[in-house]
Amino acid sequence: MTRKTLLIAVGIMAVVGLTFGFAGTALAYPGVSYTAACSGCHSGAATNPVATLVSNNGTTATYTVSSGGTEWALFNGSTRVAGAAGATGQFAVPVGPTYTLFAVNGASGGGTAQGLGVTSVTPDAPHFAITATATAGGTMSPSGSISATQGANVTYTFTAALGYHVATVTVDGVAQAGPPSSYTFTNVQAAHSISVAFVANPAGGYPITATAGANGTLSHLGTTQIAGGGSLVYTMEPAEGYQVATITVDGAAVPKACWYTFLNVVATHTIDVSFQPNPVGWFTVTPYAGDHGEIWMATQTVLASDTVPPVVACSITPDAGYHIASLTVDGLLITPTNYYIFYNVKAGHTIAATFAKDPLHFSIAASAGANGIISPSGSLSATQGTDVMYTFTPNTGYHIDSLTVDGSAVATATSYTFTNVQATHTIAVAFAQDVKNSIPTALTIKSSATSIKLGKAFNVSGLLNGAPGANGLMVTLMVKKPGKSFYSYSSNRLTYGAGAASSLWQNNNYKPTAKGVYSFYVTFAGSGLYLAAPNSAVIRVTVK
Repeated sequence: MTRKTLLIAVGIMAVVGLTFGFAGTALAYPGVSYTAACSGCHSGAATNPVATLVSNNGTTATYTVSSGGTEWALFNGSTRVAGAAGATGQFAVPVGPTYTLFAVNGASGGGTAQGLGVTSVTPDAPHFAITATATAGGTMSPSGSISATQGANVTYTFTAALGYHVATVTVDGVAQAGPPSSYTFTNVQAAHSISVAFVANPAGGYPITATAGANGTLSHLGTTQIAGGGSLVYTMEPAEGYQVATITVDGAAVPKACWYTFLNVVATHTIDVSFQPNPVGWFTVTPYAGDHGEIWMATQTVLASDTVPPVVACSITPDAGYHIASLTVDGLLITPTNYYIFYNVKAGHTIAATFAKDPLHFSIAASAGANGIISPSGSLSATQGTDVMYTFTPNTGYHIDSLTVDGSAVATATSYTFTNVQATHTIAVAFAQDVKNSIPTALTIKSSATSIKLGKAFNVSGLLNGAPGANGLMVTLMVKKPGKSFYSYSSNRLTYGAGAASSLWQNNNYKPTAKGVYSFYVTFAGSGLYLAAPNSAVIRVTVK
């Protein structure tokens, strides 16, 4: 190798090392030194190696590799974990870490090789197919076939179309009880299948017949028709001194509780409840819920001699579109609330709730023209029966010009109130600029002489007509002397009092001090209510 060739080779290796920090023997396996992938440090186009997954058992992943170079090497950090001469080969690595795969060119079995392409390999957990199908009459989400990662949880939900309900749900060939409204595959370790069938609701729905024994009652007594796929909650209300003895659903006993819920009803059902006297030392908290709501409890009966003082928590839940109208505890009205807790129960208690339909809401759209504001502005939702007040504020120099309510003009005012709102409304306000009370005025000026000899005096006077009864009117005289390019203040007069049809300003015996042309300029300024037409005048006097 010539000295020139040696210097070029050393230079290339220096650039690679500085640029990538990944050169030299640190990454080498016996007999071969590999540099990092680079651009311009070898001839020909760089080709990234391709790793193709062969298998993955969750612990070890096996790949085949096509390097694009003469050899390849796989590294975990700076440690070589696999490598082979030739462009193809196979390697197996633990699942989890990310590995770096290099394609290299160089003398097989020894010498220094140049990096070609580089890529990353991250073996993850295996995946299993879950196939989902649904009949007409509803949808399942997700649908079709998906690939689920090993160990993952995958939830499917079923949504029936209007007039349909979920009839059956089958998972891996086994029909599910209920049927449920959703299903979750937990800790997926194999392929699965799930299917849902939807059925049209029968006319009139499905009947649920509810009966109760003496000394208590059951909500929704009698027969209630439930649309297919619907739900209904039954609550048990034992009389004072009694507790639930048995609950029987479709002929089979179920655990005693304060309520029972039929979910996704797709068949005829029955429910029956019986009551028994409290044993000695037991007390009952008896709920009485009116229509359109429920009172929920974890327990209704407690044993006062329990080591931990008995506590009974009640949740008062109105139906959708309703609210708690009244709440009574042991015969006393209290402020309605969504929950109530009986602490340290040593006697029987009662809790009763009534429910009322939520009031309606009506929109009120408010708008304002330019040069003012309306408050509140925009559209708001007003509760039925309430009062809503609007105020109007014009900008400075403007006033309220018109007010329109529900499309009709009303008398202008600084505010407007919708009382006992029972419908949708609109309100709009417009503003206009204030108009000043202007009175035509005229300003004139005259002099006792238009030509005079130096040393003589003359009179200059101004007359303002048409501004009676104004305070703060001012007429100002300015004079420009010969040889000057500006006017200077001479004198002024303020006029006061009402009734004067005109105001006279005068400067008597004005005695010039030099020859030339004197210009006298008189202007008028008012209180803002008066405009002169014209509002200035000028006269010239020649001094010889």
